[in-house]
Amino acid sequence: MKTETELIPVSNNSELISNLVLNGDISKMSNEMKVQYYNQLCHSLNLNPVTRPFQLISFQGKSVLYATKDATEQLRKLNGVSVVELSQEIKDGLCISKCKVQDKDNRYDIATGVVNIAGLKGGDLANAIMKSETKAKRRATLSICGLGILDESELDTMPTYTTSDITQITTQPEVNLFKDKLLNYLPTITQAGKLEKDYNDAKKRKQYSELSETDKADIDKTYTELMNKFPVKETPHPLNVEPEIISVDDILPEGIGEVEEVETESFLKVAITELGKCKTVTGMNAKFREVRGLAAYMFLDDSEKNQITEFCKAHKNKLTNEKK
Repeated sequence: MKTETELIPVSNNSELISNLVLNGDISKMSNEMKVQYYNQLCHSLNLNPVTRPFQLISFQGKSVLYATKDATEQLRKLNGVSVVELSQEIKDGLCISKCKVQDKDNRYDIATGVVNIAGLKGGDLANAIMKSETKAKRRATLSICGLGILDESELDTMPTYTTSDITQITTQPEVNLFKDKLLNYLPTITQAGKLEKDYNDAKKRKQYSELSETDKADIDKTYTELMNKFPVKETPHPLNVEPEIISVDDILPEGIGEVEEVETESFLKVAITELGKCKTVTGMNAKFREVRGLAAYMFLDDSEKNQITEFCKAHKNKLTNEKK
C-alpha cells in the first residue's frame, strides 16, 4: 500500500530514468531529487560533496552535471592517477595536447585536449596552450576513472548554456513536492478511468488540501487537458442506421449494478456479447470503459477480466483489418 509520500511508483518514472541513463539529463527531476542524486553520485565515487566536485549546466532543454577541478583532483588522489606522458603539437591553428595516465592498478588511458589558438598572441596564447594541457589531463583522469561526464574545461565548446551551483538548490517543502509528483504522474496514465480515479484520490489527500488555489488550478487544468485526449463517445447514428449500444443499461440486466453480488458468468457473457456488437474501435473503447466502471465488474476474478480484455484486443484487430 502506498504511503502519503509515495505518490509515484518507480516503474512510472520511465521517461525520467531513460533521460538520466541515456543522456545524464536530470532536468525532469524535482529539486529534492537533484540534490539527492548529486549526493549519491559523490558518495559512490568517495568524493566530498561539500567541495562541490560537480555543478549543473543547462542547455538545449537538458540539465546535466559536469566535473569541476575539485572532482578531477580528488579522483587523481583516490585512484592514484599519475601522468606518464604528455605531448603537444600546433596544427592548423589548434593546440593539441595528448596525455597518457596510469592508475594504482597499472591501467593506462589516453585523452586529447584541443584549443583554438588562431590569432592569439602573448598572454592569451600562453593561457590557451596551458588550457589545452589541462583539458587533456582532466579528460584522461575522468576516462580512466570510468566517468563519461563533461569537464568544466570543455564548457567553452558547448552551445549557449547556463551553469548553477547544485549545492545551493533549495528543496521544496513536501506540499510543493506533492504537486510536482502529481503533475509528473498523471500524464503516465493510459486509461481514462484510472486517470479519473487517481485524480480524485489525490484530491482527498492532506497534501492537496494544503496547496494554494493556484497550484490546485494547475492540477485541474492538467487533468482536464489529459482527459480531453482520450476518445469521446461517438455521436448517435442517423435514424436509418442501427445505432451502437452505448448505454450502461444495454450491457447489464436491469438492477444488476445495484446488487451486492451478481452471477459473474452471466455478466461475462453479456459484456462480451455487447462488446462484440461494436462496429468501430472508438465505440468499443467507450463500451469497454463503461463495463469496467460497473459495480458488477468488481466481482469478476482476474481470469474473467482477462477474458474481456483479450476479447477487446481481438475484436479491435478485427475491426482494424476490416477498415483496411
